[in-house]
Amino acid sequence: MVRVKNIVLIAPVFPYTFFQFAKAFKQLGWRVLVIADVPDAYLSPQLVEHIDGYYRVHDMHHYPQLQDAVRYFIDRFGPIDFLESNIEFWLRYDAQLREDFNIPHGLRPHELAQYQSKSQTKKFYQKAHVPVARYELLSTIENAKAFASQVGYPIFIKPDRGVGSQASFKLNHEAQLIDFYARKPEQVFLMEEFIDGDIYSFDGMTNDQGEVVFYTGHHFPTNIASIVNEDAESYYVTLKELPQELIVKGKAAVQAFGIKDRFFHFEFFCLKKDYPHLGTIGQFVALEGNIRPPGGFTLEMFNYANSVNSYQLFADVITNHTWVNTDSHPKYYCAKAGRKHHHQYRHDFDTIRQTYRSEMVFEHDYPYPISIAMGDYFFLAKFSTREEVEQFFQFVLAK
Repeated sequence: MVRVKNIVLIAPVFPYTFFQFAKAFKQLGWRVLVIADVPDAYLSPQLVEHIDGYYRVHDMHHYPQLQDAVRYFIDRFGPIDFLESNIEFWLRYDAQLREDFNIPHGLRPHELAQYQSKSQTKKFYQKAHVPVARYELLSTIENAKAFASQVGYPIFIKPDRGVGSQASFKLNHEAQLIDFYARKPEQVFLMEEFIDGDIYSFDGMTNDQGEVVFYTGHHFPTNIASIVNEDAESYYVTLKELPQELIVKGKAAVQAFGIKDRFFHFEFFCLKKDYPHLGTIGQFVALEGNIRPPGGFTLEMFNYANSVNSYQLFADVITNHTWVNTDSHPKYYCAKAGRKHHHQYRHDFDTIRQTYRSEMVFEHDYPYPISIAMGDYFFLAKFSTREEVEQFFQFVLAK
């Protein structure tokens, strides 16, 4: 008799759409086990319908409780075959649990460490022959001044390891640098030259051989640091077609990172001016690399833009090393416009829904603290042209 495979999903409660990972694996015959900190009564019906076991911990940050949960599942159901969160914040716990319980398939702590350091990921980009901005780890104020003198102001400073863009700053002159250094938290920071460019991403999924089995990409007109530090809105679009240079450099980065059986989210600058040491206007240079899907509800944008089910794709690749070729599927732009409750907008929600009733595909709120970076509420809409996307952004975000 063939043993049923066990998968442990870490905190598939936010975004709530991650219940679809449970559904996808359940449909393929896996036993789906979940660890989270939500009382049983507050689990979504969609998640409960597709799981075989739930272990509630009181504090997801208390690692021994996660160990107890996995130990309980093993005692009751046998060895764990796969464990994953697909969320940046929990990746270190994923890796440590795999290590502690000898769970196959997936990164161990020593492998994960190199991917979660922003300075280390730049080395992978360089290995892929993708240009990177000049950078240096912040050590002393003298070292910081010397770096700024070398590359010129403004400079950008951010944590070498971290989620989102908290504690990330554009510094325009030496006085701001001195002030930042005096107030900075006790963690390692990365300094890099400020690049004038639009942010694009190359996103997708690899198989067990490290081959890209699906890819898409996004354009972010507003970067997260501006959203956090300047109280701007979050809006971006999944692209109907990707620039060829982005595809080439994105695939090269995937190969250099050596990612297998995982989602990836690689960020690039598209230069808005010439940089002699990087490239000319319109060329792509590296920003950051992440070995997980983009945050929030962006997997929904994958699906609406590319007519796919990325949750099922992940389960198929992990289970059978097979996948559906999506090249011939209809393609669209999927636009996300996020609003903040403390701003006053020209159009109310009902007006937006009525105006875009044919294009609207999804809407939801963001809980704290992700609302700091993503906004309090967002709308997703699907379009055939980029012009329609821009009109949608203007309408939803009009003050």
